[in-house]
Amino acid sequence: MCSSDLPPKVMVYVGTAFATATSATLRIQLQAAVDSGSPTYAPGTWTTIAQSADLTPTQLTANVRCLSLAIPPRLPSQALYRYFRLFYSLPVSASSFTAGTLSAYITTGVDETVNMLFPAAY
Repeated sequence: MCSSDLPPKVMVYVGTAFATATSATLRIQLQAAVDSGSPTYAPGTWTTIAQSADLTPTQLTANVRCLSLAIPPRLPSQALYRYFRLFYSLPVSASSFTAGTLSAYITTGVDETVNMLFPAAY
């Protein structure tokens, strides 16, 4: 199977570890919207098409991949999405994080196989 046969993925990595004084959890939602048309060509209504489980600070340590979501295929009856975004929410009310950073990107390649191509000594 070549990489073009695989669906695009959203990858989210933690930079600085997350810290909290409360029982905060983080939920990451992949949202999509269609183009609203001229004259503004702005996103229409955002729809959540995939989401993570609630992530705890122990899962959000430094330099780890905290989420890998395949972008679901579009059904024939659905409009074509033009815009995508990640929406970060705190499902537990009155909770907050005191530290933490995230980086996210969309990839069409499989980056998990990089370390399997050559023996470790090379």
